[in-house]
Amino acid sequence: MAAAELSRVRKSVLPKPGDTWSSIARRELPAMEEATAVSSLQSWNLHVFMRAVGAAGG
Repeated sequence: MAAAELSRVRKSVLPKPGDTWSSIARRELPAMEEATAVSSLQSWNLHVFMRAVGAAGG
């Protein structure tokens, strides 16, 4: 398969206790403006972004 045919692969990101979208964005995409980085993370992880909010501490 030619390189031009390959799709971009993104690194898996696992949240740490107490993480928010903003804290993950600052850690994983430090070169991007925070709002843009958060938006990018959410677009890559719609299954996480769209899930129901769990109980506190869960």
